[in-house]
Amino acid sequence: MSEYRQGIQPIIKHYIDAFLHDYEAGDCDFYFIKSGGRSVYLDACCQLFFHFQEDDHKGILSDAQTLALECAEHHMPYIILHYILEHFRNKILCDLLEEEHSAPVISKFLKKTHVVSDRISKHYLSIRIEKFLENNHRRIKTIEELADTKSIHFFEGHLIWLDKLAQAISTLNTALLPELSATECVLGRWLQYEGRVMVTDEQQWQHLEMLHLHLHLIAKRVKVLLGTTPIDYNYLLLLLEKADHLSLSIGIDLTLISNMEYIKFSSKDPLTGLLNRQFLDKIFKTQFELSKTLDTGFALIMADIDDFKQVNDRYGHVFGDVVLKAFANVMTASTRRSDFVIRFGGEEFILILPVTTLGESKAIAEKICSAFATRGIQKDDKQLYFSASFGVSYIHPGEDETSSQRHISELIDEVDQKLLMAKQLGKNRVVF
Repeated sequence: MSEYRQGIQPIIKHYIDAFLHDYEAGDCDFYFIKSGGRSVYLDACCQLFFHFQEDDHKGILSDAQTLALECAEHHMPYIILHYILEHFRNKILCDLLEEEHSAPVISKFLKKTHVVSDRISKHYLSIRIEKFLENNHRRIKTIEELADTKSIHFFEGHLIWLDKLAQAISTLNTALLPELSATECVLGRWLQYEGRVMVTDEQQWQHLEMLHLHLHLIAKRVKVLLGTTPIDYNYLLLLLEKADHLSLSIGIDLTLISNMEYIKFSSKDPLTGLLNRQFLDKIFKTQFELSKTLDTGFALIMADIDDFKQVNDRYGHVFGDVVLKAFANVMTASTRRSDFVIRFGGEEFILILPVTTLGESKAIAEKICSAFATRGIQKDDKQLYFSASFGVSYIHPGEDETSSQRHISELIDEVDQKLLMAKQLGKNRVVF
């Protein structure tokens, strides 16, 4: 047995045993995607570690490719895979140093880990870029079809810029890089001029500008990396994933800005000042497509003032209008400027909350419910109190494939059933 195998085998065997034990016990701090109760790439990890133990160079290279494929196919962030490999390298290295093994053993182990890291990052980059470009082209197509969404249109120019960055990384060709100046690209010019006027919230504008500047810093760093030898595929991967994350954040910001512009210039219900029902289909379709593009969710909420017919019968329609306006004011005050609050008909209202989570949606509905129930409305010399009931549905097009096949009328029927349940359970509550 070679000096390398003799020194490395017991250490790696112990590492594999501990690795499996931690995983089965649920104590492992690695991120695992499970399939049938077992990680889809757990075996690939252990096989790779085993071939390190046996000093099987061909096996190591084959396992590295398999591991990269498994992780990329299951959308595992590369940074997590990188962490697992670094943990393995550092732990084995520490054990080798503690046992005072010879420098040749340590040197050989480090060379092998470097080869594996390079092989995995190269394969992962190839797979990741293919998926990245596919997703980006889909986003561009969606934005093209939503050409009337004002500021979101500039997201299309940004996505084309991002596509060029990915193409340059894919071909390792600096000639394909997009505009590197943050003030000369499509989005940069908009930010400096039209966007500076449109985005009245200074903090929001600064956040968008910061995201944009960081993306251009990444592009400049990519140019440097593509001009060095050997190519650092690991770093290129990390930069690509960071660019994707920043791009989605920019898309979210532009979506919210676009929503505010749409709400500002759309015609309103004359009584409540809210959006009219006629815009519901268009708003829903736009938010659905943008949510699918940006991989975010949105909420559909139906609200109804409890016993409103009795309010009209007892106090008259003029006072009923006062109650409607008070409820509209509570909803507007409890939501963001980028949220859509629509008068659906009579005392019924629909809210569409873009770029939100299920928990945030529940919290907003409960906030409105509580605020309205505790808000007194003056009638002659009395303070009168009223309540409302709410149904909440959460829609995430990227996670729910069936939702894309459902018409808005079906989703409204679904949220209406939740509203009905809230009424049956005693009113003045939220059902989700």
